[in-house]
Amino acid sequence: MRLETRVWIPSLLSRDSRPSTLDSQLQTPLSRPLAGLLIGLGISALALWWALPADGLHSLPGYLASASPATLFLAVLVATLTFPIRALRWRLLLRAEEGVAPPMAAVWHATAIGFMANNVLPFRLGELVRGLAVSRLGGPRFPAAIASIAVERVFDALTVVGLFALILTGPAIPADLTIGGRPAVDFVRLIGLLGVGALVAAAIAGFFPAAAERVLRKLVPWPKLADKLAGPLHSFAHGLRVLHDPKRIALVVLGSVALWSVNAWSFGLAFQAFGLPGGVAASVIIQTFVVFGVALPAAPGYVGVFELAIVAAAKLFGVPDTAAFAAALTYHILTFIPVTLLGAWSLARTGLRLGELSAGGAGGPGSRVEGAAP
Repeated sequence: MRLETRVWIPSLLSRDSRPSTLDSQLQTPLSRPLAGLLIGLGISALALWWALPADGLHSLPGYLASASPATLFLAVLVATLTFPIRALRWRLLLRAEEGVAPPMAAVWHATAIGFMANNVLPFRLGELVRGLAVSRLGGPRFPAAIASIAVERVFDALTVVGLFALILTGPAIPADLTIGGRPAVDFVRLIGLLGVGALVAAAIAGFFPAAAERVLRKLVPWPKLADKLAGPLHSFAHGLRVLHDPKRIALVVLGSVALWSVNAWSFGLAFQAFGLPGGVAASVIIQTFVVFGVALPAAPGYVGVFELAIVAAAKLFGVPDTAAFAAALTYHILTFIPVTLLGAWSLARTGLRLGELSAGGAGGPGSRVEGAAP
């Protein structure tokens, strides 16, 4: 029996991102106008300029010299450990039409290649490269892989916001810190509550997509805009089909908590390496700012928006801009290297080519690479 399903692939794939049948999605090229690239580069440049301390880079060498190499090494090691955790969790969401999970080696190689691609390619093509790579290496077809990534991202957001909300139940932010004359903690808690509410609503909509789409089309009178807004809903709902097993759902939740707890720990270690506040509350809040900051369009590797997010979060704890910028820049550069090298090794090991994957592949997303060694 031929599978016919509607899966949304992000607008990175084409100018027309409306849902379509599986066959037409397989032939969708990865394209993006030059304007998008220029916007991303402009936002990165502006964010980097904004994140720079008032004295420029004059005091930066002093902070860099004072950092603990051993603690920085541990921070990078911990950050790199999140990728195996992510691969293990993703495998729980990846299922072929027969319900069979792909080989763990294929999932790992696709994960490494995808996150390397995020570091070197624009438009966050790494997510699409990741889906293409796992389908080539014996995983499910490309639309199913993309649907699993959509579900993965919702679990990510729910976990990050959940940890953030949990931290805010305690005295995480100094009570005397104000923004515009009002306590900063009020603004941060409001953002956390709004985020939790939005994500809970999204999760409910994912389990009841038909009803959610009807409501959406009543609220949005423009058909083309409604199609674009309904697209992610189709992907999320499709990806949720594999989570019919309560045990698998529990494992995905545990994997998500482990992933983002370890990731937050790496931020705390990086700050501790510079003698800055790096406790649980600071780590989780910095992580939350970074997650939402890198959602903005930016240059490859999230240049600028990553540093600005950390500098902004550090202000909540009274950390000087120069110190926060030094920690952010050092952490960003050092954590960039391992996953990029791992991705390059996976490309060499499997025989895949990044240029072919980022262009959609001449053989179609569902094809495999003969002789690949996952």
